[in-house]
Amino acid sequence: MLHCKRKLKTVSWLVCFLLILDVVIHHVNQNIKQSNTQHSILQTSPSVRSLKTTVECVGPSYNQSCLYQNLYYTKQGFLALSLKEDNLTLPGVRLAALATTEYRPRHLIFDTYEKLHQFVRSENEPRMFSGLTIHFNQLWHGNVGHALFDGLYPAYIAAIRFAPKHLQPFRVLVGFDKSQCQTCFSEDIYSRFAGLGLIKSNVLDVLAQRQWFVFEEIILGSGMMCQRCIQSNYQLAGGVELDGSRLFRDRMYKQHGLLPPHIRRNHSAERRDVTKPLNAYIVHNKRFTSQEQEDLKLAMDEINNYTDLYLNKSIDEIRSLRNPLVRVFYLDYRNITAQNNVSVGIDATAIDSKSPTYELLDNN
Repeated sequence: MLHCKRKLKTVSWLVCFLLILDVVIHHVNQNIKQSNTQHSILQTSPSVRSLKTTVECVGPSYNQSCLYQNLYYTKQGFLALSLKEDNLTLPGVRLAALATTEYRPRHLIFDTYEKLHQFVRSENEPRMFSGLTIHFNQLWHGNVGHALFDGLYPAYIAAIRFAPKHLQPFRVLVGFDKSQCQTCFSEDIYSRFAGLGLIKSNVLDVLAQRQWFVFEEIILGSGMMCQRCIQSNYQLAGGVELDGSRLFRDRMYKQHGLLPPHIRRNHSAERRDVTKPLNAYIVHNKRFTSQEQEDLKLAMDEINNYTDLYLNKSIDEIRSLRNPLVRVFYLDYRNITAQNNVSVGIDATAIDSKSPTYELLDNN
């Protein structure tokens, strides 16, 4: 702190006074800046401002998705904390494909915020999962088709409902069925697609026996938007009205280090070299009968013969054709092997290379 002696000349006094004034103004500005910063944080971060749970839901009651803020996880599962004055009601959601029952978190209600604060900070002190988490339960995750379109896709559609959260990195909290899968890679796909990793519910259940957790933001409810939840128009739920099919495809490509395909609004040959056949694949299904497989082979032969007939024609002749050139292949998914250059452009990992507890352990 500056001090001015009385015996200094008038000019020196003035200089000294201005220096003191400058120091005072600096301290005032710093205090104002800190106050504004704190106020900004309180305004923009609900999890900092409050420890209570809030919820916002979208969609019809039978098929809704809910975005929770400050949803807790204990050894009894999810837990919401609210005040009596909030009159908070917890809607039911479906957590898995074709789920027939609705799920609601447990709910504790407090008379005052001070009691809620005391309950959280003094008695339990939970660890926080910051950012966005999406939760769903998954059947048959050993089958990548079910894993993608009966689990991950509907969960992503739920995030699109709260746009632009679907454009952000998030983590997935997945409840798997009892089946053991030592060789499937769907878990690694989940982790890479999300960007913030994967947490298995059974692992979290074990850790929650001795430690509470709180999710800063978590989305629940996606069960009836699965591929098996067939719609009257045979389209994926949200695929057209929410542009979900394209958004899901593009994110999957980008997260694996690939450029998404061009958007083709009218036909498959749009913005594509029409002289190069479009490759189509029929994946073997164990439910195909012998007759169905024979019919598929006849259809494939007809399409491939058509392509062979016109493949070497001029561009003008090919463009004038009624049907595009298509090459059809029949394959068994179990016989597909990874390409040698799979690591190009991405940080490749082995199957389920990260322990299901890696995020929790890294935060210790």
